[in-house]
Amino acid sequence: MSRGLTDLDTKLTFIANLAYYLFETERTSLTIDEVREVAQKYYDFYSIRVDANSVLRDLETARVLCRIEGNYRFTYPYYYYYFVAKYLSDSLRDPTAQESVRTRLRDMADRLFFEEYSNILMFVIYLSRDVELISHLLANAKLIYASQNPCDFANDIDFINTLYKNPPKLILPPSDINAHREKKRREMDEISEEGDEGEIDENEAQKIKYDEQLSDLIKVNIAFKTLRLLGKC
Repeated sequence: MSRGLTDLDTKLTFIANLAYYLFETERTSLTIDEVREVAQKYYDFYSIRVDANSVLRDLETARVLCRIEGNYRFTYPYYYYYFVAKYLSDSLRDPTAQESVRTRLRDMADRLFFEEYSNILMFVIYLSRDVELISHLLANAKLIYASQNPCDFANDIDFINTLYKNPPKLILPPSDINAHREKKRREMDEISEEGDEGEIDENEAQKIKYDEQLSDLIKVNIAFKTLRLLGKC
């Protein structure tokens, strides 16, 4: 990147600031003027000057960002999720921002049906191992199907055991490893972009909190996302 950005941590922090700007403004892309605005705020806070044009060139070359119709966006959704999570995780260590960030994280943890929130929190947990956030997720997990008895994994799954006769035969086709990885990344990104909200409007999905009155489709969705996050702890 530019000569002033010689430290890797500094570079990553600036990218995290770009990602969080998108998160806060609920946008998917930035104009060059908005990148410069983020660079100015970065300078005001860290006293480190960033050459926006140079940074953008390097991020495009590294395929972190791509340019579409003159605007810049993250090449892969999971890059965006990771860097938003980095911003939030770093902010947990800032006494001046900690309280507001914790409030934001709890609000996101209460709305895991929204795909963006669950994906960002996955990285927040990985980066921070924050005990308070994990405790909040555990408390939420206890609410899911709280009125139902836990599965005993014996009589309750007899109907599944009757379906299993012989183990499946798995044959891995020969392929180029790098090509296979790239294809898998593309498939994951397509799934991520489609999300799990189905016919529910994104703005509505963002508001959904767990409630016993929700449909089983939504409750199971929230349950699996909760399990996925707690599996990262």
